[in-house]
This record gives sequence, structure tokens and C-alpha cells, in this order.
Amino acid sequence: MDPLLVIDFLVEQNKKLWNEKIKFENTSEQKLKKLGRYKKALLQEQEEKEKYKNKCEDLEKDLKKNSSMREASTNSLSLSVEQLQSTVAQLQLKAQQSESERRKISLFAAKAKTKIKEVKLDHKNLKTDVKMVTNRFLDDFQSLSTQLQKQVSTHCELAEDQYYKLEQKFSNFMKDSEDQVRETAGYLLKVGKTVKSWKRRWFVFRRDLTFSYFKTVEDVKPLDTVDVSMEDSLDVSADISQGKPFAFKLVTTNRTYFLCATNEDEKRRWISVLRRWFEVNKSYLDK
Repeated sequence: MDPLLVIDFLVEQNKKLWNEKIKFENTSEQKLKKLGRYKKALLQEQEEKEKYKNKCEDLEKDLKKNSSMREASTNSLSLSVEQLQSTVAQLQLKAQQSESERRKISLFAAKAKTKIKEVKLDHKNLKTDVKMVTNRFLDDFQSLSTQLQKQVSTHCELAEDQYYKLEQKFSNFMKDSEDQVRETAGYLLKVGKTVKSWKRRWFVFRRDLTFSYFKTVEDVKPLDTVDVSMEDSLDVSADISQGKPFAFKLVTTNRTYFLCATNEDEKRRWISVLRRWFEVNKSYLDK
């Protein structure tokens, strides 16, 4: 067999195989493209189905929600209707009660009108009686007023005479009391300056605003003499700090004297007298 023919035959066969291969590859590529397009379409269809499924689920949820809302609205409307029915019943009852009250008020108003007429009549009669009583009272008052004016005039004259007499007596009394208070003396208990014990002493308070105290009233030489003429004021007041119920104190610039009376009245009298003693003599000395 001719080798050239064999080679030509093989070449031809090879070309055929190559062409078939190319055709197969082209066909395969087209099929792959179709398959890809089909796969892509299938994926899109699945996505659409998934979206549709989700939409269906959302719609189902919305339907359930709307159903529950509709049920709630229905229940609420039912309750509102019941409340309205109850309110209407109450209003009807109140209307009946109001009608009853209106009838009572009308009856009361009729009675009140009758009573007002009676009161007006009584008022008219009373007005007449008051006028009569007033006229009678005015007549009696004028008569009594005239008598009282005469009596008051007489009593005023007597009172003026008594006032002048009392004023004269009081003036004389004040002169005597000032003379008495300018000098005074008496026994008092006193706390010692060094030994804190109570001792009975005779006190003499003089016009020159000095006072002395002695052991007894018969003594001539005093135990001490105190001058308070330079004091601006003299504090004489009750004091229970020393344990005596009828004690009082006399405060000077240099010393506080604790004194004690025999009873409450004596204590008050001594406090009043010593205050007056200082005021009266101070005014005389300052003139």
C-alpha cells in the first residue's frame, strides 16, 4: 500500500476528527451556556419563590393581626354598647328622679308662696305695732332724758366738789410721803462681806443718799456707811439666790448687799421704799 495514500488517509481522518472535536466543543460550550442560563433562571425562579413565600407569610401575619384587631374592636364595640345601654338606663332613672324632684319643688314653691303671703301680712301688722311702740318709746325716752340730764348735772357738781377735796388730800399726802421716804430706817437681815452668814442689823437711809447699818438701834457708831449719791441708778430687786424666800438685793458700784425682810409684805415694802428713797433724794440733789 502506498504510504502517501496512507498518510493522506490519516490526514483526512485527522481533519475529520479535529472538525468533529471542534463541533463537539462548540456544541458542549453552547450546552454549557444553555445550562448556565437555565441554572441562572432556576436560581431566579427560586429567589422569586422565596420572595413570594415571604410575602405570603407577611400577608398571613397581617391577616392574623387584622383578625385579632377586628376581634378586639368587636369586643370593644360590644363593651361600649353595653356601657351605653347602662348609661341610658341610668339617665332614664335620673330623669324619673328629676321629674319626682321637680314635682316636689313645685309643691314646695306653692307652699312657699302661701307662706310668703302670710309673712307679708304679719310683717305689715308688725310694722304697725313697731311704729306704735316706737312712738311710745320716744315719748318715754324724752321724758327720761330730761330727768337724767337734771340728775347728771346735780351729780357732776357734787363730783367736782369731791374731786377738788380729794386732789387737796392727795397733794398733802404726797408731801408727807416724800418727807417720810427721804429718810427711813429699820431692822433687816444682811449677809456678811467676809463671813457669809445672816445677821440682824439696824439700817438708816438718809437724805444725802448715804446709808449706814448698826448692830442695834441704840448704837451710835455704825458698822459701815455707804454713799450712793454718785450712782446713776440703784438696783433694788427680789433675789432668792441666797436661799431666803423674803430676800432682796441692793446693788451699788462697789458691792451687792443681800438683805432679807421678815415676810413677803415687808420685802415688797422695803423694795418700794428704797427705790422711792433713791429717786426722791436723787432728784433733790440734782436740782
